Amino acid sequence: MRASYVDRMLAQVDGVVAPIWITELIVTDAPPTVDALGLALARLVREVERLRLCWDDARVGWRPAPAQRAVPIAVRAAGRAADVIAGLLRDPIDLTVDAPLRVTLAPLTDRGGATLLALQLHHAIGDARALMFLNRRLWQLLAGTQGEVLAPSAWSDRRALRAAATHWRALPQLAHARHRVLARRGTALRRSGDEVGPPMLRSLRVPLEGDRRPPAERFFAALLAGIAHHGVADPSGAVRFRIPVDLRRELDAGPTVDNPCSAIPIELPWADVAAARDHGALARRVLDQLARDLGRGVHWATLVECVAIARVATVAQLRSHTRPELVSARRGSTLVTTYVGTVDRYFADCPFPVASLRTHTPTWGANGFVFAGALVVNVGAFEGLWRPDELDGFVDAMQRSLGGGEVL
Repeated sequence: MRASYVDRMLAQVDGVVAPIWITELIVTDAPPTVDALGLALARLVREVERLRLCWDDARVGWRPAPAQRAVPIAVRAAGRAADVIAGLLRDPIDLTVDAPLRVTLAPLTDRGGATLLALQLHHAIGDARALMFLNRRLWQLLAGTQGEVLAPSAWSDRRALRAAATHWRALPQLAHARHRVLARRGTALRRSGDEVGPPMLRSLRVPLEGDRRPPAERFFAALLAGIAHHGVADPSGAVRFRIPVDLRRELDAGPTVDNPCSAIPIELPWADVAAARDHGALARRVLDQLARDLGRGVHWATLVECVAIARVATVAQLRSHTRPELVSARRGSTLVTTYVGTVDRYFADCPFPVASLRTHTPTWGANGFVFAGALVVNVGAFEGLWRPDELDGFVDAMQRSLGGGEVL
Protein backbone atom coordinates (compact mmCIF):
# COMPACT_ATOMS: atom_id res chain seq x y z
CA MET A 1 0.00 0.00 0.00
CA ARG A 2 3.01 2.30 -0.30
CA ALA A 3 2.21 5.41 -2.31
CA SER A 4 4.33 6.60 -5.23
CA TYR A 5 5.93 10.04 -5.29
CA VAL A 6 3.02 11.48 -7.32
CA ASP A 7 0.43 9.97 -4.97
CA ARG A 8 2.17 11.42 -1.91
CA MET A 9 2.58 14.94 -3.23
CA LEU A 10 -0.99 15.18 -4.49
CA ALA A 11 -2.54 13.66 -1.38
CA GLN A 12 -0.56 15.99 0.86
CA VAL A 13 -1.49 19.22 -0.96
CA ASP A 14 -5.14 18.36 -1.60
CA GLY A 15 -7.43 21.25 -0.76
CA VAL A 16 -4.69 23.88 -0.35
CA VAL A 17 -5.83 25.53 -3.59
CA ALA A 18 -8.73 23.28 -4.62
CA PRO A 19 -9.86 19.65 -4.35
CA ILE A 20 -7.58 17.83 -6.77
CA TRP A 21 -10.26 16.10 -8.82
CA ILE A 22 -9.70 15.08 -12.41
CA THR A 23 -13.18 15.73 -13.77
CA GLU A 24 -14.89 14.39 -16.87
CA LEU A 25 -18.12 16.17 -17.85
CA ILE A 26 -20.45 14.34 -20.23
CA VAL A 27 -23.69 15.78 -21.56
CA THR A 28 -26.19 13.19 -22.77
CA ASP A 29 -29.85 13.06 -23.77
CA ALA A 30 -30.24 9.48 -22.47
CA PRO A 31 -28.30 9.00 -19.23
CA PRO A 32 -28.00 5.63 -17.48
CA THR A 33 -30.22 5.08 -14.47
CA VAL A 34 -28.90 5.42 -10.94
CA ASP A 35 -29.55 1.73 -10.32
CA ALA A 36 -27.61 0.66 -13.42
CA LEU A 37 -24.74 2.97 -12.52
CA GLY A 38 -24.69 1.66 -8.97
CA LEU A 39 -24.42 -1.97 -10.08
CA ALA A 40 -21.68 -1.20 -12.63
CA LEU A 41 -19.72 0.90 -10.14
CA ALA A 42 -19.91 -1.84 -7.51
CA ARG A 43 -18.33 -4.27 -9.98
CA LEU A 44 -15.73 -1.67 -10.97
CA VAL A 45 -14.71 -1.16 -7.34
CA ARG A 46 -14.39 -4.93 -6.85
CA GLU A 47 -12.07 -5.09 -9.89
CA VAL A 48 -9.86 -2.07 -9.18
CA GLU A 49 -7.96 -2.23 -5.89
CA ARG A 50 -7.00 1.47 -5.91
CA LEU A 51 -10.66 2.43 -5.66
CA ARG A 52 -10.74 0.54 -2.35
CA LEU A 53 -8.08 2.66 -0.65
CA CYS A 54 -7.98 5.48 1.90
CA TRP A 55 -5.12 7.84 2.65
CA ASP A 56 -3.26 7.35 5.93
CA ASP A 57 -1.55 10.55 7.11
CA ALA A 58 0.50 8.74 9.75
CA ARG A 59 1.91 6.19 7.29
CA VAL A 60 2.08 8.70 4.42
CA GLY A 61 0.58 5.99 2.27
CA TRP A 62 -2.58 4.05 1.45
CA ARG A 63 -4.60 1.66 3.59
CA PRO A 64 -7.65 -0.49 2.78
CA ALA A 65 -10.98 1.31 3.01
CA PRO A 66 -13.86 -0.10 5.07
CA ALA A 67 -15.44 -3.01 3.23
CA GLN A 68 -18.88 -1.40 3.13
CA ARG A 69 -17.76 1.82 1.43
CA ALA A 70 -19.19 2.47 -2.05
CA VAL A 71 -18.61 5.03 -4.80
CA PRO A 72 -21.22 7.75 -4.21
CA ILE A 73 -23.69 8.66 -6.94
CA ALA A 74 -25.02 12.15 -6.33
CA VAL A 75 -28.22 13.28 -8.02
CA ARG A 76 -28.28 17.06 -8.08
CA ALA A 77 -31.17 19.41 -8.57
CA ALA A 78 -31.70 20.71 -12.08
CA GLY A 79 -29.68 23.80 -12.90
CA ARG A 80 -27.65 25.69 -15.47
CA ALA A 81 -24.61 23.75 -16.69
CA ALA A 82 -22.17 26.44 -15.54
CA ASP A 83 -23.63 26.51 -12.02
CA VAL A 84 -23.69 22.72 -11.64
CA ILE A 85 -20.10 22.40 -12.89
CA ALA A 86 -18.85 25.20 -10.64
CA GLY A 87 -20.27 23.32 -7.65
CA LEU A 88 -18.66 20.04 -8.70
CA LEU A 89 -15.22 21.59 -9.10
CA ARG A 90 -15.21 23.06 -5.60
CA ASP A 91 -16.76 20.13 -3.68
CA PRO A 92 -14.16 18.85 -1.19
CA ILE A 93 -12.94 15.34 -0.50
CA ASP A 94 -11.45 13.73 2.59
CA LEU A 95 -9.08 11.10 1.21
CA THR A 96 -8.77 9.50 4.65
CA VAL A 97 -12.48 8.60 4.53
CA ASP A 98 -14.10 9.23 1.15
CA ALA A 99 -13.99 7.11 -1.99
CA PRO A 100 -11.52 8.60 -4.51
CA LEU A 101 -14.06 8.25 -7.34
CA ARG A 102 -17.32 10.22 -7.46
CA VAL A 103 -20.21 10.15 -9.96
CA THR A 104 -22.84 12.86 -10.35
CA LEU A 105 -26.04 13.17 -12.39
CA ALA A 106 -27.72 16.55 -12.87
CA PRO A 107 -30.51 17.65 -15.28
CA LEU A 108 -29.47 20.79 -17.17
CA THR A 109 -32.05 23.53 -17.55
CA ASP A 110 -30.11 25.30 -20.32
CA ARG A 111 -29.35 22.24 -22.49
CA GLY A 112 -32.79 21.28 -23.74
CA GLY A 113 -33.48 18.75 -21.02
CA ALA A 114 -30.13 16.97 -21.35
CA THR A 115 -28.31 15.55 -18.31
CA LEU A 116 -24.78 16.07 -17.06
CA LEU A 117 -22.95 12.90 -16.07
CA ALA A 118 -19.75 13.76 -14.20
CA LEU A 119 -16.99 11.30 -13.28
CA GLN A 120 -14.36 12.60 -10.86
CA LEU A 121 -11.20 10.71 -9.91
CA HIS A 122 -8.83 12.08 -7.31
CA HIS A 123 -5.45 12.75 -8.88
CA ALA A 124 -3.63 11.06 -5.99
CA ILE A 125 -5.19 7.78 -7.18
CA GLY A 126 -4.73 8.19 -10.92
CA ASP A 127 -3.98 10.53 -13.80
CA ALA A 128 -6.18 11.65 -16.70
CA ARG A 129 -5.41 8.50 -18.68
CA ALA A 130 -6.43 6.40 -15.67
CA LEU A 131 -9.81 8.15 -15.65
CA MET A 132 -10.25 7.31 -19.33
CA PHE A 133 -9.44 3.66 -18.60
CA LEU A 134 -11.96 3.69 -15.77
CA ASN A 135 -14.77 5.20 -17.81
CA ARG A 136 -14.17 2.74 -20.67
CA ARG A 137 -14.43 -0.15 -18.22
CA LEU A 138 -17.53 1.41 -16.63
CA TRP A 139 -19.24 1.62 -20.05
CA GLN A 140 -18.41 -2.05 -20.67
CA LEU A 141 -19.93 -3.05 -17.35
CA LEU A 142 -23.03 -0.93 -18.05
CA ALA A 143 -23.45 -2.38 -21.54
CA GLY A 144 -22.66 -5.98 -20.57
CA THR A 145 -19.82 -6.19 -23.13
CA GLN A 146 -16.79 -8.36 -22.47
CA GLY A 147 -13.89 -5.93 -22.14
CA GLU A 148 -10.86 -6.56 -19.96
CA VAL A 149 -10.29 -6.02 -16.27
CA LEU A 150 -7.77 -3.21 -15.71
CA ALA A 151 -4.26 -4.29 -14.80
CA PRO A 152 -3.24 -3.85 -11.15
CA SER A 153 -0.98 -0.92 -10.35
CA ALA A 154 2.71 -1.71 -10.08
CA TRP A 155 3.97 1.88 -9.95
CA SER A 156 6.28 2.80 -7.08
CA ASP A 157 9.30 4.96 -6.35
CA ARG A 158 11.48 1.89 -6.69
CA ARG A 159 10.15 1.05 -10.14
CA ALA A 160 10.37 4.70 -11.20
CA LEU A 161 13.99 5.03 -10.11
CA ARG A 162 14.90 1.66 -11.63
CA ALA A 163 13.46 2.83 -14.96
CA ALA A 164 15.27 6.18 -14.67
CA ALA A 165 18.53 4.34 -13.99
CA THR A 166 18.28 2.66 -17.40
CA HIS A 167 18.25 6.19 -18.87
CA TRP A 168 21.18 7.42 -16.76
CA ARG A 169 22.67 9.39 -19.64
CA ALA A 170 19.69 11.76 -19.38
CA LEU A 171 20.17 12.57 -15.71
CA PRO A 172 22.80 15.33 -16.25
CA GLN A 173 20.00 17.32 -17.92
CA LEU A 174 19.04 18.35 -14.37
CA ALA A 175 22.14 20.57 -14.33
CA HIS A 176 20.28 22.92 -16.69
CA ALA A 177 17.65 24.97 -14.82
CA ARG A 178 15.45 25.16 -17.92
CA HIS A 179 14.92 21.39 -17.62
CA ARG A 180 13.94 21.38 -13.95
CA VAL A 181 10.20 21.28 -13.25
CA LEU A 182 10.47 23.40 -10.09
CA ALA A 183 12.88 26.03 -11.42
CA ARG A 184 11.20 29.43 -11.10
CA ARG A 185 11.92 30.70 -14.60
CA GLY A 186 8.49 31.34 -16.10
CA THR A 187 7.03 34.84 -15.93
CA ALA A 188 3.48 34.77 -14.59
CA LEU A 189 0.52 35.73 -16.74
CA ARG A 190 -1.09 39.03 -15.84
CA ARG A 191 -3.64 38.71 -13.08
CA SER A 192 -6.21 40.98 -11.51
CA GLY A 193 -5.66 39.87 -7.91
CA ASP A 194 -3.62 37.74 -5.54
CA GLU A 195 -6.39 35.66 -3.97
CA VAL A 196 -6.61 32.05 -5.13
CA GLY A 197 -10.31 31.22 -5.14
CA PRO A 198 -12.41 28.39 -6.57
CA PRO A 199 -11.48 26.84 -9.93
CA MET A 200 -13.09 28.07 -13.16
CA LEU A 201 -13.50 26.27 -16.48
CA ARG A 202 -14.21 27.36 -20.06
CA SER A 203 -14.27 24.97 -23.02
CA LEU A 204 -14.32 25.16 -26.81
CA ARG A 205 -15.31 22.56 -29.38
CA VAL A 206 -13.85 23.13 -32.87
CA PRO A 207 -14.59 20.79 -35.82
CA LEU A 208 -11.44 19.45 -37.47
CA GLU A 209 -12.62 19.47 -41.07
CA GLY A 210 -11.13 22.17 -43.28
CA ASP A 211 -7.82 22.48 -41.38
CA ARG A 212 -4.97 20.14 -42.20
CA ARG A 213 -2.79 21.18 -39.29
CA PRO A 214 -2.27 18.47 -36.66
CA PRO A 215 -4.68 18.96 -33.74
CA ALA A 216 -1.78 19.28 -31.29
CA GLU A 217 -0.40 22.19 -33.30
CA ARG A 218 -3.81 23.87 -33.41
CA PHE A 219 -4.15 23.44 -29.65
CA PHE A 220 -0.79 25.01 -28.81
CA ALA A 221 -1.21 27.77 -31.42
CA ALA A 222 -4.54 28.75 -29.86
CA LEU A 223 -3.06 28.67 -26.37
CA LEU A 224 -0.20 30.92 -27.45
CA ALA A 225 -2.70 33.29 -29.09
CA GLY A 226 -4.57 33.48 -25.78
CA ILE A 227 -1.33 34.25 -23.92
CA ALA A 228 -0.38 36.92 -26.48
CA HIS A 229 -3.78 38.56 -26.07
CA HIS A 230 -3.70 38.45 -22.27
CA GLY A 231 -0.08 39.36 -21.60
CA VAL A 232 2.46 38.53 -18.90
CA ALA A 233 3.68 40.31 -15.80
CA ASP A 234 7.32 40.63 -16.93
CA PRO A 235 7.94 41.37 -20.64
CA SER A 236 11.60 40.36 -20.28
CA GLY A 237 10.69 36.86 -19.13
CA ALA A 238 9.75 33.55 -20.70
CA VAL A 239 6.46 31.76 -21.10
CA ARG A 240 6.89 28.33 -19.54
CA PHE A 241 4.74 25.25 -20.14
CA ARG A 242 4.83 22.19 -17.90
CA ILE A 243 3.81 19.29 -20.14
CA PRO A 244 2.99 15.95 -18.43
CA VAL A 245 4.50 12.77 -19.88
CA ASP A 246 2.65 9.46 -19.51
CA LEU A 247 5.25 6.72 -19.01
CA ARG A 248 2.95 3.73 -19.61
CA ARG A 249 4.07 3.21 -23.19
CA GLU A 250 7.77 3.37 -22.35
CA LEU A 251 7.22 0.99 -19.43
CA ASP A 252 4.89 -1.27 -21.44
CA ALA A 253 2.50 -0.94 -18.50
CA GLY A 254 -0.88 -1.23 -20.21
CA PRO A 255 -4.15 0.21 -18.83
CA THR A 256 -3.64 0.92 -15.13
CA VAL A 257 -5.18 3.19 -12.51
CA ASP A 258 -2.20 5.05 -11.09
CA ASN A 259 0.12 7.99 -11.79
CA PRO A 260 3.06 6.70 -13.87
CA CYS A 261 4.03 10.14 -15.09
CA SER A 262 6.75 12.72 -15.35
CA ALA A 263 6.89 16.15 -17.00
CA ILE A 264 8.90 18.29 -19.38
CA PRO A 265 9.15 22.10 -19.06
CA ILE A 266 9.23 24.07 -22.33
CA GLU A 267 10.14 27.76 -22.53
CA LEU A 268 9.52 30.48 -25.12
CA PRO A 269 10.69 34.09 -24.76
CA TRP A 270 7.67 36.32 -24.17
CA ALA A 271 9.00 38.68 -26.84
CA ASP A 272 8.61 35.92 -29.43
CA VAL A 273 5.04 35.20 -28.33
CA ALA A 274 4.05 38.87 -28.30
CA ALA A 275 5.56 39.62 -31.72
CA ALA A 276 4.36 36.49 -33.51
CA ARG A 277 2.13 36.92 -36.54
CA ASP A 278 1.80 33.16 -36.88
CA HIS A 279 1.29 31.34 -33.59
CA GLY A 280 1.23 28.09 -35.56
CA ALA A 281 4.95 28.49 -36.21
CA LEU A 282 5.53 28.99 -32.49
CA ALA A 283 3.39 25.96 -31.74
CA ARG A 284 5.62 23.90 -34.01
CA ARG A 285 8.62 25.18 -32.05
CA VAL A 286 7.00 23.96 -28.84
CA LEU A 287 6.24 20.54 -30.32
CA ASP A 288 9.71 20.24 -31.89
CA GLN A 289 11.33 21.11 -28.56
CA LEU A 290 9.10 18.62 -26.77
CA ALA A 291 10.14 15.89 -29.24
CA ARG A 292 13.84 16.74 -28.79
CA ASP A 293 13.57 16.71 -25.00
CA LEU A 294 11.73 13.41 -25.05
CA GLY A 295 14.51 12.05 -27.26
CA ARG A 296 17.10 13.28 -24.74
CA GLY A 297 15.17 11.65 -21.90
CA VAL A 298 14.59 14.90 -20.00
CA HIS A 299 11.45 13.37 -18.50
CA TRP A 300 13.55 10.74 -16.73
CA ALA A 301 15.66 13.48 -15.18
CA THR A 302 12.59 15.40 -14.00
CA LEU A 303 11.18 12.15 -12.61
CA VAL A 304 14.24 11.86 -10.35
CA GLU A 305 13.75 15.53 -9.37
CA CYS A 306 10.14 14.88 -8.35
CA VAL A 307 10.96 11.66 -6.47
CA ALA A 308 13.62 13.57 -4.51
CA ILE A 309 11.22 16.41 -3.65
CA ALA A 310 8.51 13.96 -2.55
CA ARG A 311 10.96 12.24 -0.21
CA VAL A 312 12.71 15.32 1.18
CA ALA A 313 10.00 17.98 1.44
CA THR A 314 7.78 17.96 4.51
CA VAL A 315 4.00 18.20 4.29
CA ALA A 316 4.21 21.75 5.67
CA GLN A 317 6.73 22.74 2.99
CA LEU A 318 4.62 21.27 0.19
CA ARG A 319 1.46 22.95 1.43
CA SER A 320 3.09 26.32 2.09
CA HIS A 321 4.60 26.33 -1.41
CA THR A 322 1.50 25.53 -3.44
CA ARG A 323 -0.58 28.69 -3.12
CA PRO A 324 2.31 31.22 -3.26
CA GLU A 325 3.58 29.51 -6.43
CA LEU A 326 0.45 30.67 -8.26
CA VAL A 327 1.02 34.34 -7.42
CA SER A 328 4.82 34.58 -7.51
CA ALA A 329 6.49 36.85 -10.05
CA ARG A 330 8.48 33.87 -11.29
CA ARG A 331 6.82 30.50 -11.44
CA GLY A 332 7.85 26.92 -12.06
CA SER A 333 5.42 27.08 -14.96
CA THR A 334 3.09 29.68 -16.34
CA LEU A 335 0.68 27.05 -17.63
CA VAL A 336 0.24 23.33 -17.01
CA THR A 337 -0.53 22.09 -20.50
CA THR A 338 -1.71 18.67 -21.65
CA TYR A 339 -2.62 17.49 -25.13
CA VAL A 340 -4.10 14.00 -24.76
CA GLY A 341 -4.77 13.00 -28.38
CA THR A 342 -7.86 11.22 -29.68
CA VAL A 343 -10.09 9.74 -26.97
CA ASP A 344 -12.91 8.15 -29.03
CA ARG A 345 -11.61 4.66 -28.26
CA TYR A 346 -12.50 5.14 -24.60
CA PHE A 347 -16.16 5.61 -25.59
CA ALA A 348 -16.50 2.80 -28.14
CA ASP A 349 -18.56 0.72 -25.68
CA CYS A 350 -20.55 3.61 -24.22
CA PRO A 351 -24.22 2.49 -24.14
CA PHE A 352 -25.70 6.01 -24.36
CA PRO A 353 -25.19 8.96 -26.75
CA VAL A 354 -22.61 11.60 -25.81
CA ALA A 355 -23.57 15.10 -26.94
CA SER A 356 -20.43 16.78 -25.58
CA LEU A 357 -17.36 15.97 -23.52
CA ARG A 358 -15.24 18.28 -21.35
CA THR A 359 -12.48 17.71 -18.81
CA HIS A 360 -10.92 19.71 -15.98
CA THR A 361 -7.99 19.54 -13.61
CA PRO A 362 -7.53 22.24 -10.94
CA THR A 363 -4.58 24.06 -12.51
CA TRP A 364 -3.90 27.38 -14.15
CA GLY A 365 -3.57 25.91 -17.61
CA ALA A 366 -5.26 24.02 -20.41
CA ASN A 367 -5.83 20.58 -21.82
CA GLY A 368 -6.95 19.45 -25.24
CA PHE A 369 -8.13 16.29 -26.97
CA VAL A 370 -9.95 15.12 -30.09
CA PHE A 371 -13.40 13.58 -29.71
CA ALA A 372 -16.08 12.86 -32.32
CA GLY A 373 -14.26 14.72 -35.09
CA ALA A 374 -13.59 17.89 -33.12
CA LEU A 375 -10.80 19.43 -31.09
CA VAL A 376 -11.95 20.13 -27.53
CA VAL A 377 -9.98 22.73 -25.56
CA ASN A 378 -10.49 23.18 -21.80
CA VAL A 379 -8.99 26.19 -20.03
CA GLY A 380 -8.73 26.35 -16.25
CA ALA A 381 -8.07 29.30 -13.94
CA PHE A 382 -8.95 30.44 -10.44
CA GLU A 383 -11.30 33.14 -9.26
CA GLY A 384 -9.32 35.93 -7.64
CA LEU A 385 -6.37 35.52 -9.98
CA TRP A 386 -8.65 36.18 -12.96
CA ARG A 387 -12.12 37.59 -13.12
CA PRO A 388 -14.60 35.49 -15.13
CA ASP A 389 -14.53 38.09 -17.92
CA GLU A 390 -10.72 37.79 -18.12
CA LEU A 391 -10.99 34.04 -18.58
CA ASP A 392 -13.68 34.66 -21.22
CA GLY A 393 -11.35 37.09 -23.03
CA PHE A 394 -8.52 34.55 -23.00
CA VAL A 395 -10.80 31.89 -24.47
CA ASP A 396 -12.20 34.35 -27.04
CA ALA A 397 -8.65 34.93 -28.32
CA MET A 398 -8.16 31.17 -28.58
CA GLN A 399 -11.45 30.86 -30.45
CA ARG A 400 -10.37 33.48 -32.99
CA SER A 401 -7.08 31.63 -33.50
CA LEU A 402 -9.00 28.39 -34.11
CA GLY A 403 -11.26 30.06 -36.65
CA GLY A 404 -14.45 29.73 -34.63
CA GLY A 405 -15.93 26.87 -32.72
CA GLU A 406 -18.60 26.35 -30.12
CA VAL A 407 -18.27 27.46 -26.51
CA LEU A 408 -19.43 24.48 -24.44
